[in-house]
Amino acid sequence: MDKIDFIYSYGNIEYSFALNYMKQKVEDINKNISNQAVWLLEHPSIYTAGRSADDSDILNKLDIPYYYTDRGGKFTYHGPGQMIIYIMLDIQRLFLGKPDVRIFIKKIGTWIIKVLQQTGIDAYLDGDNIGIWVGDGGLKRKIASIGIKLSKWISYHGIALNINPDMSYFQHIVPCGITDYQMTSIELEIGEKLTYSKLNSIVRDKFFEEFSYLLGLEYEISNSG
Repeated sequence: MDKIDFIYSYGNIEYSFALNYMKQKVEDINKNISNQAVWLLEHPSIYTAGRSADDSDILNKLDIPYYYTDRGGKFTYHGPGQMIIYIMLDIQRLFLGKPDVRIFIKKIGTWIIKVLQQTGIDAYLDGDNIGIWVGDGGLKRKIASIGIKLSKWISYHGIALNINPDMSYFQHIVPCGITDYQMTSIELEIGEKLTYSKLNSIVRDKFFEEFSYLLGLEYEISNSG
């Protein structure tokens, strides 16, 4: 059974550093010189655009960085109070040589739903729109976004889970290109301010409930490596 390292970063991690680190990790996994990994971190305030992003979804250009990336999806916001979960897994091995991206995305979503259940939030996957959702009908709200890229069947990028970010940043874009819903956070849903650190162990433990791996190493990294 494969081992998965869990990496933790405390303090904001610059996006360019994270992207370079992920790409190197993917190369090392492909060469079988590194364990697969899940990395939990926060970014400073930035906007990122996926491969299908349209600049018309920028409603008000702010003086913060904008990054155009190779992940799936459109524009979204990252910043303090939002847990970024970068997922570097070999899905060829996960699916025993028959990788299924649709099922992989569903398993990622189910994992985060289990995390949210631990905070008292009932969330679900929407058949029409990717991501993790709460509420229904006219009260439908998005609490986490998913954007994945594959390189030789190894995933990178991942999930943005809103714990308690400054939600006003989402008002300056059309998040994920969808206009008929609101973004929300754990704090808005339960009225309690959870911390990134408090959620770390929940995210880790629920991962192993959804995916059949062994825990490898646990370690911290910062912008300096």
